[in-house]
Amino acid sequence: MAAFIDNVSSFPTVVFTTLLVFALLYWGLVIAGAADLDNFDFDLDVEADGGTGIALLSWLGMRRVPLSVTLSVAVLVAWMACYLYVDWFEGWVGGVAGELVIGLAALITALPATALAAVPLEPFFKTVLAEKNASLVGKMCRVRSGQVDQESGVGVVIDGTDGDVVQIRSRRGALSRGDDALIISYDPEANAFQVEAKHALETSST
Repeated sequence: MAAFIDNVSSFPTVVFTTLLVFALLYWGLVIAGAADLDNFDFDLDVEADGGTGIALLSWLGMRRVPLSVTLSVAVLVAWMACYLYVDWFEGWVGGVAGELVIGLAALITALPATALAAVPLEPFFKTVLAEKNASLVGKMCRVRSGQVDQESGVGVVIDGTDGDVVQIRSRRGALSRGDDALIISYDPEANAFQVEAKHALETSST
């Protein structure tokens, strides 16, 4: 146990240990409903930006699953790889230069592992293509994120579909996780659906 603590708290493993702690805290907030999966995500515009950096991000699966998931997997794999590399090669490679080499090797190991992990995870974060958006207007969805307001929100379509995950927004008050809402329109500029809370519709109809 002492050897384990010494490894994870020493350079270079401690760098990935710190990142892993932040990742665990973030997922704790997601589970508690205090944070959303899309809080740290962004759109990758390949045509506009291009370049090696964007191609690498696409290869890692950041266009298939949320960025928060991709980074969490990468950090976890890098942490495990760094721990093992230090345990195996610390006696062979010494000094700061050697520690940097081990840390870099762990990071490189995490890249293909993250890309492979994105493949089975993709169905859990499947989004709806733009050409299919019109068919979802008038269907019911259930809030999956911590809340839905005018700026952000994620829902799952529950009305006769296989559980499509969609971006949703609400202009008439915030919705909470688990609330049901009716999809009333699609905003192509925001790439999100406008929804109306089910309880609000029931109140207005009485």
